[in-house]
Amino acid sequence: MIVARALENELYFFQYLSTRDEMSESAYYFHTHQGIEILYVYEGSGQVILDDRFYAVHPRTLLIFKPFQLHYIRMDVPPKYTCSLIKVKPIFMEQCASVFPQCHDLISGFLNDDGSSQIFGLNEAQHAQLHEKFRNLNEILQTSGSRQFHEEAVILFLFTFFVNLVTTVMPNAEAGKPVKPLRTTQHIGRILKWIDAHYKERYTLDRLAEELHFSVSYMSKLFRRQTGKSIHEYITEKRLDQARLLLHTPKSVEAISEETGFHSPSHFIRTFKAKYGVPRINTDWAQLSGTSRRNERIMQFLNRFLLPGVLYA
Repeated sequence: MIVARALENELYFFQYLSTRDEMSESAYYFHTHQGIEILYVYEGSGQVILDDRFYAVHPRTLLIFKPFQLHYIRMDVPPKYTCSLIKVKPIFMEQCASVFPQCHDLISGFLNDDGSSQIFGLNEAQHAQLHEKFRNLNEILQTSGSRQFHEEAVILFLFTFFVNLVTTVMPNAEAGKPVKPLRTTQHIGRILKWIDAHYKERYTLDRLAEELHFSVSYMSKLFRRQTGKSIHEYITEKRLDQARLLLHTPKSVEAISEETGFHSPSHFIRTFKAKYGVPRINTDWAQLSGTSRRNERIMQFLNRFLLPGVLYA
């Protein structure tokens, strides 16, 4: 197994030609990223679930995941699975909007278009072109250049990638088509749809199982087997993902905790700390009040932990 060294800082993450011939069950789970993710498969086959649709993955498959877009990838390993991967925070590109306004608008248009294809099968020429882009970026990031030089290289890669995607790949490449899933994955899809509609509410497994006509035992075991986590863990992570988005708005801690299904601000804070390992500070979380000054301090504290580890969690 050759897992390429990750080249990263708090704004981007890059792996070039990473090969695996074994993967544990814990590697397969539904997840999201705070950033844009571009994944290109060189070797291997499997399936991806995106927007409740199932797609086959083969060599020369290009996949693009938008920020906070739920997805699941399961590759058939062994044999080998080889890919290149880059993830970038959207705020990173926002910094260059004034320099490349047209490119920035093009990328924003793609990300905001709910109907745009995100999975493509590339032909040989498209494969060679994309591989060369990844190889060049890897060579640059392996050098001892400055941080700013590396970040500019990542930005240029992204802009040229998306320009090529929209103008050349999307009109000509074979867009991924949904495939009929197995019965078990159909069941998972139904569970996910229910969670998406009700995760902000108080829930019980009995209610979920009754509405979907499953037994609690079957539903719980199936979900853990397919996703690597319990339904409760998944709902908690979904709530936290939504809360992270709202942390960048003027909304109070009380409003955010209520909108994302947490019972109280203190419950939200405890859950956030448990997930991201936030260290203890001199604040009595159990006595949180609704004052704007304390809300401001809490927001400032939480935002300190929305950087590297959270981006790729």
